[in-house]
Amino acid sequence: MAIEVSQQKKKKVKAPEGLDLFFQAMIFLFVLVVGGYFFMLHLNTQAEEIGREIEDEIARRKAAVPEREEMEDRARYHRHLIEDFQDIIDARYVMSPFFSPFEGSVHPSAEVFVLNIEPEERTVRVSGKGEDFVAVGQQFYALKAREFVEELSLSNLSTVREDEEVVAVEFTFDMQVEEELFVKDISEDD
Repeated sequence: MAIEVSQQKKKKVKAPEGLDLFFQAMIFLFVLVVGGYFFMLHLNTQAEEIGREIEDEIARRKAAVPEREEMEDRARYHRHLIEDFQDIIDARYVMSPFFSPFEGSVHPSAEVFVLNIEPEERTVRVSGKGEDFVAVGQQFYALKAREFVEELSLSNLSTVREDEEVVAVEFTFDMQVEEELFVKDISEDD
């Protein structure tokens, strides 16, 4: 028995049409997915870095807030002082029209140690002492004779004694004066 070996022609198996194109598309899709994965990994790393920077900035700003609040509190305090000072300046009166005529009204035997001036009410309380009752009386009439004094009254009179002897007489006068003696200072510095 003899075996006959023949060479048969091998049949070429042909791949279906489009399989080659499908294979190429799959390789492209695989490369695209792997590339997308690495791109997303890169974006995630950048996002984490930006997140850390933002957290650091927030921490830095939180640390600066107490200093800022303290500075704002000091600024408010100083603004309040400036506003109070401005109110005082706005309400000030020029007193020189009062002092000029009053200066010539003090009796030589009397001393004035307290002047309590209320410009809005046009009142002046004068406290002082004289050598005796005559000096105090002359002081009273010297003020009453001044044309700027509208009303004058004696509100307190007492003696100062040393060893049972009167050494001085203390007095307090209340005066109502002319309005022109207390003018508001309306200077336009602005």
